[in-house]
Amino acid sequence: MKHESEENNMEDMKAAGTLLERKGYYISNQFDGFTTLPDEYELSDVNGNVVIDHLSEAQILQISEIL
Repeated sequence: MKHESEENNMEDMKAAGTLLERKGYYISNQFDGFTTLPDEYELSDVNGNVVIDHLSEAQILQISEIL
């Protein structure tokens, strides 16, 4: 059973992803060349170029409000 804070965080991340997509940016799980890293994300532009990597969920939420 998920805690309410986890559900709110998932909703916040979905909202941040939607905001970023409207601005031409996309979030994905951080990839280190072999596997994806848990709780780390990278921000890419519309051309697939990584803009910023090794981001936390809190940083994704902040960036979605700044851009």
